Amino acid sequence: MTESVLFEDKLAIIARAGHPLAGRPVSAADLARCLWVLPRRDTPSRAIFEALQAEQQVHAPEMGYVETGSLVALRGVLMESDAVAILSPRQIEYERSQGLLDVLDFPLPPSGRAIGVTTLANWHPTALQADFLRWLEAAASTESEDSCADPAPDPEREQALAGELQQVVPGQVE
Repeated sequence: MTESVLFEDKLAIIARAGHPLAGRPVSAADLARCLWVLPRRDTPSRAIFEALQAEQQVHAPEMGYVETGSLVALRGVLMESDAVAILSPRQIEYERSQGLLDVLDFPLPPSGRAIGVTTLANWHPTALQADFLRWLEAAASTESEDSCADPAPDPEREQALAGELQQVVPGQVE
């Protein structure tokens, strides 16, 4: 196996915009009074929550918690309640840009983690797969809004990709 790091990610405490704890320093006592949306057990985010409980004495939340592995459910609960969650600010970039969710001012225990791609050591990507990996690396290397923009047109590359797609879906690619 070969692993390539695309970027380093950190976790934060996330809540809806306008949350009562937003815009000010947050204490462990504040967090103990919140409803939490927690990731499943044995995940990196859950380990950070458990470390927070141990180090900051934020014991079992007084308000309880919701446990989910669904980012859609997590976002919905956060936007419609005063619940909080631990996740990457990158996962809510759109919601932050729209003023729906925000990061609370509370320092978490170290949470840096490498995000990357794992491939077989002897794997040789097709032209389409190689283009996807280049696009992924380019998107991961920038935080700008155009990070998902298509690369400049390359007629030779487009012809090669069309040939590959023609083999996969005969008669569907022109």
